[in-house]
Amino acid sequence: MISLKVLNLVGAAKEEGSSSIIHGLLFVLGVLSSFWIVVGLLIFLREKGLELGWGFQLQSPPFVAFMALFFFLIALNLLGVYEIGLSLISAQSLVEKAKGYLGSFLNGVLATLVASPCTAPFMGSAIGFALAQPPVVIFLVFTSLGLGMAFPVFLLSVFPSLLRLLPKPGPWMVAFKQFLAFPILGAVIWLIWVYGKLRGIDGALDILVALLFIGFGSWIYGKFSTPFHPLGVRVVSSLLALAILSSSFYYAVVETERLFALKTAKKEEWIPFSEAKLEEYRQQGIPVFVDFTASWCLTCQVNKKIALQNPAVKKKFEEVGVVKMEADWTNRDPKITQALESLGRSGVPTYVFYGVDSSSPILLPEVITPNMLLDVLNKIEKAKKQKEAQTKSEEFFQ
Repeated sequence: MISLKVLNLVGAAKEEGSSSIIHGLLFVLGVLSSFWIVVGLLIFLREKGLELGWGFQLQSPPFVAFMALFFFLIALNLLGVYEIGLSLISAQSLVEKAKGYLGSFLNGVLATLVASPCTAPFMGSAIGFALAQPPVVIFLVFTSLGLGMAFPVFLLSVFPSLLRLLPKPGPWMVAFKQFLAFPILGAVIWLIWVYGKLRGIDGALDILVALLFIGFGSWIYGKFSTPFHPLGVRVVSSLLALAILSSSFYYAVVETERLFALKTAKKEEWIPFSEAKLEEYRQQGIPVFVDFTASWCLTCQVNKKIALQNPAVKKKFEEVGVVKMEADWTNRDPKITQALESLGRSGVPTYVFYGVDSSSPILLPEVITPNMLLDVLNKIEKAKKQKEAQTKSEEFFQ
């Protein structure tokens, strides 16, 4: 592409009888103009109060999630799962038909657009530094990036004989492009680690799920949106891929924050399992529900979503005044193992209610439903009211 671009500039100069240096400078101006537009946009956002410092952004879970998914998309493109920029390349062919100085300038503008997906990861450090600096420094950094990008083409347009030093196109280019995907995947791993620090292991799992669907959507686009397929297939596959990708980004960037807030609230509702604490509640006549669970137990997770997090069930727990305990058996815990054995169980999930009296605990099946929980809660509520009435009666006669 560089060779063709340089030859285009030199050819334009020969046709017009002008210097290829002028056309090279116009190409440079086209590149710089594109970078200056970006600078203007960034400064405008800064003036509107948007935090653009690299360090501040990495403290934002939505930003970290977005960057992880975006870098993953770039890596999939480099690996050849799908191709982007075909429309830009077509536009480039139209631009190259523009003759004279305007054509050279537009070549510089379009070169920036076409190269951005490939160059952005390598400019990350410089851009990250610039975003935290005053407007003048941002302008200087982006101008330097633009000059660095345009300089090779300008140099070759002035000295076309240097084109022979460029490596010849061949299969090695595909292999090299694929190789570049692995450093970017390394950046994805790092971003997931950062997100895990911000939102815990469950948050990291949410990002991994989003990456799975990002990969699936990219595969659909790359497999069925090529010119070799009928127009209808291309349109449907493109729309489906767009729906999957946009949904994945929305889930990772927006929905995960809502889920995190719900999980935080849930942790406040549940207290860690303790035999001593359980016995204390039972002595006071307070009903207790114990959830023996583990992160690796899929049945436990399904029961939580369907039954324990059911709005009617949660409301009933509050009305009856049942204390909710969670016995997390994700890691080996002898106390929880002993508690399970005392109930005649050897694994999770195990669900047990302790009522308002000293009667035997109520064991539930491994798979529970909202109605099942509501039935037990209604029985406990009835027993609780009867005990309160009995206590009042005894106090009255005393």
